[in-house]
Amino acid sequence: MFQKIGKWFGRVSISFSIFVNTLFGGKNNQTVSARQYFRLTQNKWNFCFLINGLFWWEEDHCRNSYEKWEVINNAMKYYEEYKEKYSDRIGSMMI
Repeated sequence: MFQKIGKWFGRVSISFSIFVNTLFGGKNNQTVSARQYFRLTQNKWNFCFLINGLFWWEEDHCRNSYEKWEVINNAMKYYEEYKEKYSDRIGSMMI
């Protein structure tokens, strides 16, 4: 029971982070943590020190979030290209 609540809370937290990032002009499906790590790599002012402190049990929360976002973002781009290239085949498989 507590494990289900924990997973639910985690998903809601990620969704809220994506929502907040979107409100401030962030990229599609990117969390606040991932955006802050990108800012860190650009030598811009960021909150990584604070976020990583909040997630003290993770080695580098912001970097991990950015790496996950890169994988997801690239997969979404690949899917769009695949969908356009093979749309005639995909449509016939849906019937």
